[in-house]
Amino acid sequence: MAGKAILNLAGVSWPLCLMKCNQAVQQMQAGATLEVIMKDADVVDDMVRLVTRTGPCDVEVVRHSNHISLYLTKLERV
Repeated sequence: MAGKAILNLAGVSWPLCLMKCNQAVQQMQAGATLEVIMKDADVVDDMVRLVTRTGPCDVEVVRHSNHISLYLTKLERV
C-alpha cells in the first residue's frame, strides 16, 4: 500500500528546497503521495518542472491563503 507524507519547505530557500524535494521523490515508492508545502509562489512552476524530471509524477498544485501545496504522486516507470 502506498503511503502519504508531508514535506514542509516553507521558509526553505531556492535551490535547497528543490534538492530536498528531489531527494524525497527519489525515495518514494510508486503510488505514494507527497504533499510539499511551500510559501514562495515565484518558484512553484520551476519546482514542478524540475521535480517531475526526477521521476514520473502526477502533480496537483493547490493555492491556500497562506501557503501552496504540491501533491506529488509517484507513477510507476514504464
